[in-house]
Amino acid sequence: MPRHSFVLTALALLFVHVAEAQTYQRNTAEQQKALMQYRAGWELMHAENFEEAAARFHAATQLDPNMALAYYGLGRANVARRRFIEAIEAYTNCRRLYVTRASQQYTAAADANRAREDELMELRELQRQNSNGPQTQSKDNNQRLIQNRMRLVQDNLNRGRNVDIDLAVPAFISLALGSAQFRAQHFEDAEREFKAAIRADRSVGEAHNDLAVVYMLTGRLEDADSEIKLAEKNGFEVNRDLKRELADRKKQ
Repeated sequence: MPRHSFVLTALALLFVHVAEAQTYQRNTAEQQKALMQYRAGWELMHAENFEEAAARFHAATQLDPNMALAYYGLGRANVARRRFIEAIEAYTNCRRLYVTRASQQYTAAADANRAREDELMELRELQRQNSNGPQTQSKDNNQRLIQNRMRLVQDNLNRGRNVDIDLAVPAFISLALGSAQFRAQHFEDAEREFKAAIRADRSVGEAHNDLAVVYMLTGRLEDADSEIKLAEKNGFEVNRDLKRELADRKKQ
């Protein structure tokens, strides 16, 4: 079994959309067309028509460059096509929109609240989409991450405060980007993204699991063992083969 097989495939879920609040109102003809392309992309993903799905997601990003969900979908389709460098680019664009949103200076509290309400709306759609189809450990874990993000955004909405840059990018986005980096064998970049996911949400057991793999492959065996324990502590079922290989390496 290839060593990299221990990292779970990139998350099969939709990612939330954060707009640049002062300019993005979601009511133009282009944005409506983008939404149609985006939804068609996910239907094609479910049908495993990854080439056409990628084309639809790309069309959505051209119609609405602020739709983070479409960039995630494009990354997901590229992972399915094993085009990992292109997936990294798409996920990075998705991440960029979150960072831009967090760093934006609002001229009025209403602008910030509208951005938060937009994100909550997209998170609810994400939650609905993620509940479709067979449920897996990855989907269950991601539902928890989505719910945690919703609580954070709702709290910020209630209190009228901004999310700082370090927490701006939801854990599941960093996790997907890290997974694509790992598949491209960019281990240092993957490590950075898995750690970012953990900073954003310490309950993300999958990121601890994937970080353990990076540590094992780069010779940091005690750190890998610690991350496996943290993954299990957070409810993630660690692959037995991973544990066995780590134990064998520690004996050498």
